[in-house]
Amino acid sequence: MLLVLLFSVLNCLNLAVRGQSDLASNVNALKEYLGHSSSQGCYQASNRNANFKLFSRNNNMGNCVTVYANSLKTANFDSSKATYLFSHGWQGSGTDSYVAPLVQALLRKEDANVIVIDWNKGSRNPNLLTASKTATSVGVDVAALVGTMTTLGLSPNRVNLIGHSLGGKVVKVAGNALASAGKRVASVVALDPVAGRYSGSADLVQVVHTSPIAAFSTGDIDFFVNGGAFSRDLMESHMVAIHMYTESVNESCPFSACAKTNPTLCNSMGYGVRSSGPKGKLYITVKDATAFC
Repeated sequence: MLLVLLFSVLNCLNLAVRGQSDLASNVNALKEYLGHSSSQGCYQASNRNANFKLFSRNNNMGNCVTVYANSLKTANFDSSKATYLFSHGWQGSGTDSYVAPLVQALLRKEDANVIVIDWNKGSRNPNLLTASKTATSVGVDVAALVGTMTTLGLSPNRVNLIGHSLGGKVVKVAGNALASAGKRVASVVALDPVAGRYSGSADLVQVVHTSPIAAFSTGDIDFFVNGGAFSRDLMESHMVAIHMYTESVNESCPFSACAKTNPTLCNSMGYGVRSSGPKGKLYITVKDATAFC
């Protein structure tokens, strides 16, 4: 019954998600930045479930890559750098307006590899159960990609997986597959993800709760924003998790979250999280979607 309720809540997103573009002041520029305007993104091989685009400080226009080593070498993948992989969620796309700000924020913050996982063909299926099955397959592909990167010298403890909504399942599946292969990654960040147990998919797993959609999700650290419901607007609450993570990279707010029973037990939500800091359920109150602090 709980799953039925959850799926019903998620189904509301299908009506509104395509209208979410308020963060982008110049949508055309963002689409061009992600290579969408001219090429409609990367070529998707028929035997793969997602496209991967690699960005770096040396190439902020990005290069399409596959799970094969030669592709990564051609794209100048640098195995000595920290690597971030981001997955959108249900009804989303790798060219949505919130993606470029996150990519740019990470590259401003550190000289890293940033890979956008675009599985829009499967994510836009109106049947959530079918899309969820695709998310599992995408997660396997992501694990294969990271596995290839490790053969080129990348240490798993330099890998960070970030997923929003159903993209949380993508990174959880990838993290679990890599852990089973003895290549546990450094972190998984599940941003208002669908229900599931995320602990164990990385050395440190954050689950950011901003709407009831994530009510049945758990990680090593569960950050509850405004009690787990950012606002009365379900769509705003669900999408704000991405924007908050981006702002945590920009360090525009401290995003300090504390335990209910002991306000001295605090940790920073998002990019600035301390792996040695308090874990469990932590709570943070923010003002609104335009001024988090």
